[in-house]
Amino acid sequence: DAISEFEESGRFPGFILLDYHMPKMNGSEFIEKIRSEYRSTLGRIPCALSTANGRIDDLPADVMEIPKPMDLDHLLDLVRDNVS
Repeated sequence: DAISEFEESGRFPGFILLDYHMPKMNGSEFIEKIRSEYRSTLGRIPCALSTANGRIDDLPADVMEIPKPMDLDHLLDLVRDNVS
């Protein structure tokens, strides 16, 4: 899985964009998991969740919400503003 690959390589993304609806857990649950279990690595990376189903009720703190269909300019602005 992606987390194992990041840990093994020692390289981490600068921004995480997830769909809210995923097979094993939703995007909010995934972000909460990486923030609690991988606090010093993945837990500090800016995150955004995307959905086509309106507002995300359980959006974690400091997580950006991107509605579908995505506005590419808006997405690029978010990445530029949040990646150092």
